[in-house]
Amino acid sequence: MSRLPATLPPLPLIIPYYGTAMAANIVFNSNLQEFGNKVELICSLETEGKLGSKEAYNSYN
Repeated sequence: MSRLPATLPPLPLIIPYYGTAMAANIVFNSNLQEFGNKVELICSLETEGKLGSKEAYNSYN
């Protein structure tokens, strides 16, 4: 049985857009997903102790 490493690299989660296919909606959805992935990565790094609380907070901005 193979063991997985304790930390795996984050995979960007892309969810298809099912709303009205207007350029503004698609761009907003894409930007929202990108922001969510960034927040998830920063939270994970902070939780594991690889990033300080203040560094994590400053990374959001």
